[in-house]
Order: sequence, then structure tokens, then C-alpha cells
Amino acid sequence: HFFALTLKMSGANAPVSLPQVPQDDGDCDHLDVAVLPNIVLPMAEDTLPPKPVRLAELTHTPTLIFVYPGVDASGENTPTAAAQPPEAQGCAAQAAGFRDLHQEFQQLGVRVVGLSTQPSEEQHQFRTRLGLPFSLLSDSELGVTKALRLPTYDVEGQTLLKRMVWFCECGRIMKIFYPVFPPGQSADTALRWVRRNQRRQQARAQLVKFPVASPFRLAVNDSFYISDITFADKAAYLEHFKVKEIHLFTEYIPFPYTEEDAESWVNNVRAMTLKQGYSTRWAIRRASDNFLIGGVSLADLRIGSSRAAEIGGWVAKPFWGHGLATDVVRAILGFGFSDEIGLQRIYAYVFPDNAASLRLLEKCGFQVEARLRRGHKRDDQISDVILLAKLKDEK
Repeated sequence: HFFALTLKMSGANAPVSLPQVPQDDGDCDHLDVAVLPNIVLPMAEDTLPPKPVRLAELTHTPTLIFVYPGVDASGENTPTAAAQPPEAQGCAAQAAGFRDLHQEFQQLGVRVVGLSTQPSEEQHQFRTRLGLPFSLLSDSELGVTKALRLPTYDVEGQTLLKRMVWFCECGRIMKIFYPVFPPGQSADTALRWVRRNQRRQQARAQLVKFPVASPFRLAVNDSFYISDITFADKAAYLEHFKVKEIHLFTEYIPFPYTEEDAESWVNNVRAMTLKQGYSTRWAIRRASDNFLIGGVSLADLRIGSSRAAEIGGWVAKPFWGHGLATDVVRAILGFGFSDEIGLQRIYAYVFPDNAASLRLLEKCGFQVEARLRRGHKRDDQISDVILLAKLKDEK
């Protein structure tokens, strides 16, 4: 029967427009964990004119963005369906799928929005016709399309986006669905993934013991403590990093420091925390007002497997010379060498001319192990660095 069916389908009466399942052409490979640009886009809602929103800020919290080629007010694809590739069709069915499951996404704490290159006026008409309960973002000026190098179609003089679905959080694309087929089932596929992902995160959080589980808090002394970095800390970074001396003695803090630098840093830290289930880069805060006045980290820390980690950090210039950095290092040593974390060795790299940091670490029991010639990049030069370390059983 199978061969008979095959012969019949290959004859003159065979359908000529069966949809082809699109193949992954690799056009979205570069979007995995991509940082979203903080570009302002008009967002079509219940009334016009559209509300301007910044894409990166919109996706600080869990957000599902379904990217679609475009539809006209009637709910059909635009431009004419005949001019479009077959895989570009089905936008109304895709939008309707997210409409029907919108309440379930809300219950999971996930925002749903659509994105296309159509003008907001056309999106508003389409949204009204289909009764969509979520907003639609317009990239009609192609700012996001160009910044992220999104895959597109050129149809009758218009640039249309290929169909994708992004799960975003912390200003990043954390999961991408591409290609999307059939369009009408993409909402159900995304919903099932969100549920599985939340179950995985909950299970991972249960495996991580309290001392590192987010939210994290570690006392330094009566006046300062260490905790998670938040989106509200961006202004503090901009204020403190006006001082070039901090840049001179660290490897990764740029100068001058821009809003984009702060946005990228906070998004990266939050994304890493989300992925791991715990943080390894923290803020040093003033207890009186919770204001960020420094940072500290244990790079390469993997709970349950790491036996060594690199300590790094900085303190804002007004707090230099008061013993705060010494208290912070001792707090991190106690934390890292605890039975819950299980580190046996904590090490640090210091530039040779950073005499204050060398004295601080030696005061805390670190020993110089080596001078790594041309070991680290510093500005546009390759510089020597001093490697120091402290073992758990050393005083």
C-alpha cells in the first residue's frame, strides 16, 4: 500500500503546494545567548500612538518573542502570498496560537510579544482583528534586524523577518526556536519548553545549598555586606568607574565606562546566575542604604566539582584605605573554604605595580607562587602578573 500511495502522489493529480518542512540553514546560530540591543522600538497596544520601549529593558524578565514575517489587517500574510516563500506563510495561525495560550504563559510568569518589520499602524489593525492580548513590536527601521544580523526575506521591495521564537531573560536570548514549523503549533512547542525549563531550574535550585543559592547575602562587617548584582546597580557602576585608577589595576573594566558597558555587564551576570542557579560575581554594599560600592567574585567556581577558584574584586575610591577590602577578602575566604563550597585553593592575579593589592593579599595569608611574564592583557599591552594563592589549611 505504501508504494501504491507513492505512485499515486507522484502522478498528475498530486498536490503541487504541499508545505515543505524548512531545514535549519544556520542563519540563527549566532543568536544563541545573544545580548539584545537596547534599541527603542514602537510597541502596538490597545491604542495609538504606539508606546516606545527599549528591547533590552523589556526582556530583563522572562519574555517570549515570536518573530514573524508580517500580516495585513485582514490577518493574511503580506505582501501577497504568491510572492512569499511557503515557509513565510501562517503568521495569523502563529499569532492565534500564542493568543489562545497567553493565559498559560502569564501563569508561568512569561511575557509574550510579537516582532515584525511592519509599521505599528498595520500591527495595531492586525492585533485588533485577531483580538491579540499581547503587544507587537515594530522594527520597521530595521535597527534590531541589523544589530542582531537577523535572517530576512526580500519580497516586493520589503524586508521581512524569517520566523523565529526567542525565550529571553536578563536582556539575552536564552533559547531560540528556528526554524518554526508548522507556525500554528509554535506556541504549544514554546509553552512545553518553558514548563520543562522551569522544572529543571527548580530541581537545580534544590541541589544547591543555601549559602550560594540566589538571593545571596554574606556579611562583611557591621557596615557592609556582599549580595547579588541587580539591574538597579547600573547607575552605581557608572558613578564609580569614572575613576581611571580602578581600570588601571583590573583587566576587564573598560575606560571610559559607558551605559552600554554597564548594561552588558549586569545582563551577563544575571544570565550566568540564571543558568547556573547561583551567583559567583557579587556586589559589595553599604548596609545603611544598600548602595553598591564595590564588587568581588570567585571565578571558575562550580559547586560540587571545583577545588580551586580565582578571587577578584574592586572597591570604589572613596572607600580605599579603610580596611574594607581586607574584610571583604576574609569574608570570601571563609565562604569559599566552608564545607558547603568545598574549595581547597583560592588564587589571585595582581599586576606588579598594584602594591596595595599585593600587601592586602599577603596580609590575608596569600603566598606568591609565580611571576607570569606577559601573562595578562592590560589596555593594549601584554603585562606581567603575580600569581598568589592561599590553601584551605593555611593560616
